[in-house]
Amino acid sequence: MGEEKRVLRCVVAYEGTAYQGWQASHPSYSIRQILSSAFERILQQPIALHGASRTDAGVHAEGQVAHCEVRGEVKSLDRLRLGFNACLPADIRVMELQWAPLDFHATLSAVGKEYHYHLSRGQILSPFLRQTHWHVHRPLDCEKMHEACSAFLGERDFRAFCNARKGKGYEDFIRRIDRLECVIEGERLRFEIEGNRFLYKMVRTVVGTLVYVGLGKLEIGAIGEILAGRRRCEAGMTAPAHGLILKRINYP
Repeated sequence: MGEEKRVLRCVVAYEGTAYQGWQASHPSYSIRQILSSAFERILQQPIALHGASRTDAGVHAEGQVAHCEVRGEVKSLDRLRLGFNACLPADIRVMELQWAPLDFHATLSAVGKEYHYHLSRGQILSPFLRQTHWHVHRPLDCEKMHEACSAFLGERDFRAFCNARKGKGYEDFIRRIDRLECVIEGERLRFEIEGNRFLYKMVRTVVGTLVYVGLGKLEIGAIGEILAGRRRCEAGMTAPAHGLILKRINYP
């Protein structure tokens, strides 16, 4: 008989500034490959790591979830986590480890995701925020942005709010946004968005469109027309990657 196979579920956090995303064309710059190399070094076996979200270059994560199959005995998950982190750069960390059912899949088992987007609207951006906040130094109408959030809620065709991914086309543009809030904390803003699934750069385009509303470049009523028109050129800009954080993956 072969060695027992188990599924290891991991919660991973990373500061994505230095990387080309979760899965990049050049493996040495992908977060997945760096994690896989650390896992293989400690476990002494080939590892196929699957992540719940393919975050883009420069995007950060507090609650990315990944899984892999592991064969053989593992005596302590706490010690395993310490071993993984000892092999990882300081801007990537395994936060949690647990055994999952054999049918668990980080991507396919997920029922929703939560992202936060951070923005600073002060005249001067603190150097400590430069890699985690989008700096918009022009005045923003936060009340209008807050009101505009409701226009995105529900199940809709978000074709106008995504970018084409190289080598991949979508057959279905229907997605559901369950919650979208604009949280004001002095000169800082935080957009919190939860939904079942997201298209490529959808969150950042929704945020960019809300900022257009705040700048007076777009009326709130136009959002419904943009959704109905399904043309990317009518929506707002794609907000910069460095303001986005994958906060959490939801499972049943």
